[in-house]
Amino acid sequence: AGKTTLFNVIAGVLKPTSGRVTMDGEDITGLPPHTLFHKGLLRTFQIAHEFSSMTCRENLMMVPGDQAGEPARAPNAPDDAQDDAQDNKDTR
Repeated sequence: AGKTTLFNVIAGVLKPTSGRVTMDGEDITGLPPHTLFHKGLLRTFQIAHEFSSMTCRENLMMVPGDQAGEPARAPNAPDDAQDDAQDNKDTR
């Protein structure tokens, strides 16, 4: 049905063969994931369940240790975001 392909095109993993992707009126077609991240677009992957003892933010920060992806901290992120990411990594 093409759902995964569509998500991959929007997230910058695949370039479309035709058409374009826009966000807030800006053409973001074919931009790489790290560029889209700095524009506020981030793809997350489904976790079969949430961790009820964790906040929404903490749940979103949970990824398998061997999963490739963006670094835990954006270059302009507040220092506490890096601390939180490290705390989550230490408790896995």
